[in-house]
Amino acid sequence: MRKILKFKNTHFAIVLVYILFFQLASSTALAGGSLPLSDLIEPVINQSDKLKKEVNHALSVTGKKPEQIICIGVRLGKQYAALSAARVAPFSCQFAENKYLTIKAINFVKLPHSQVVTLEQFLKIKPTPENVSLTFKLKSWKWQKKLQ
Repeated sequence: MRKILKFKNTHFAIVLVYILFFQLASSTALAGGSLPLSDLIEPVINQSDKLKKEVNHALSVTGKKPEQIICIGVRLGKQYAALSAARVAPFSCQFAENKYLTIKAINFVKLPHSQVVTLEQFLKIKPTPENVSLTFKLKSWKWQKKLQ
């Protein structure tokens, strides 16, 4: 919780608290979780040349490196087995006090033998497969002056 209190902009902290409250109150046992922007470049941002250029421009304006930008995503709970504690879309990243990027993507799970299913379909598979990984399909993104 200390890290939340260090955010200069309270909107970002409020969104994190909202995600935590909403997800913990739901039956799917999800929670909020932070990750650096650098973790999103290869799997999500590089899917669009336009988004990649916009992110690189924002980084140059702020003088920050991708690992210095904090993003928030939903952290998966224990019922997701091999994906427990992984972060999934949507993601919200704070570049500056008045510059936020929200990225929407479809969350997929790559199963053994290269089969790909949605995260929702993965939950229905019994027994739950091991050796799986997350993959994303970029849907949209939006720059904002404050999180809503």
